[in-house]
Amino acid sequence: MFYSFAEVGIHINRRIKFYFIFWKSTQVITLSIACIILVIWNFSGIELEHPTGFITSLFCGLLLSLFYKELISREEYFFYYNQGISRLELWIFSVFIYFLIGTLLKLVANYVPMP
Repeated sequence: MFYSFAEVGIHINRRIKFYFIFWKSTQVITLSIACIILVIWNFSGIELEHPTGFITSLFCGLLLSLFYKELISREEYFFYYNQGISRLELWIFSVFIYFLIGTLLKLVANYVPMP
């Protein structure tokens, strides 16, 4: 069976939507844990000048968010599996997006003058 370019494009578009839906479902927990980690680091006196400090807090938040999803909403992965998306693909996409966000925010923080 042959698919036209339009059908392939629609299929890829739909898959990307599902990746972003999963990513958005991890945001609340990830960002709240990342903020808590940054506040704890700030009060403990650890310098966050190195770019990996900010990105590390995002990844710790993401890992705890994925762990929470594994425990609480395990059935949600069946929905994505029925769409042809594996759990590993969802995790890799989320890590990639948070890495981009963390890197961009750190770059902006380095180049924006603080008063």
